[in-house]
Amino acid sequence: MRGVRVGWIVLAGSALVYTVWAAFESAGASGCGKGGPRYPSGTSCESSTDQVLGVWSLLGVGLVLIGPPLVAALAMRIRVSWLAVVGLGAAALLGGVHMSESTSMLRFAGPMLLFALVVTLVQTAFRSYDGRGAHTARVRPVKSVRVSWIVLAGSALVYTVWTAFGPASAGSLGCRQGEGPMPSYAPTGATCESPLYHVFGIWPALEIGLILVAPPLIAALAMRTWVSWLTVVGLGVIAFLGLAHWAEFWGTLLFAIPMLIVALFVTGFQTMFRFSGGGAAHGVPGVVE
Repeated sequence: MRGVRVGWIVLAGSALVYTVWAAFESAGASGCGKGGPRYPSGTSCESSTDQVLGVWSLLGVGLVLIGPPLVAALAMRIRVSWLAVVGLGAAALLGGVHMSESTSMLRFAGPMLLFALVVTLVQTAFRSYDGRGAHTARVRPVKSVRVSWIVLAGSALVYTVWTAFGPASAGSLGCRQGEGPMPSYAPTGATCESPLYHVFGIWPALEIGLILVAPPLIAALAMRTWVSWLTVVGLGVIAFLGLAHWAEFWGTLLFAIPMLIVALFVTGFQTMFRFSGGGAAHGVPGVVE
């Protein structure tokens, strides 16, 4: 269990480092020049974030990011850990929706969410096989596996929203290098700073979401080990597709790489539970088939 506590502390530390780093970076990262809020006179998009947003706003962002893993490290309770995962998911969603505001800095909660999910799964595994309450210990992993898949699908949904409302440069290497041009089908007046869904269309953005969200969602509904391994294979194929087209719109599928890593942990945990005989021994459906 010491390793679990260290994992939460490392996660909280990474959030602290990110907050300090963001404080001294230019304010452009918080939506400056993209329709964000008005900033104090005498400051610009090139001013440091702490000068533009103020210390209290940065402290608020830091508290939202550092609080969940720090509380989980202090409590060392599985329920608190899952609440930390939910809290980070809410923060990531808030950061993805408010792309042009200071709360966009909460996007860092996205990768934190994936790491927190792995730590919570490890914690659940330790707790489930520590010899206390055999029936309860066997049933708990079943719920943990399903919740993990749902959280993974939710993180993919958050990423899709964030990408769709983010700048079109995320789907064009030419834009990222400042070379353009815009796709021939892009609306008149569209630029590299226009929302991605405005440049490429709403349907491609929905397709990205469907491709990323569907595999873990199906695994959560099926709760079959072989379906989970098919999900891992599917995410591997999606990740390969993103790598093959990394300079184009489909390069946004690269998010499948961290999803694949988490999916391997979830499926490995589910498989371990299957071979331990937990589901069959206690009449728990769905895990051992």
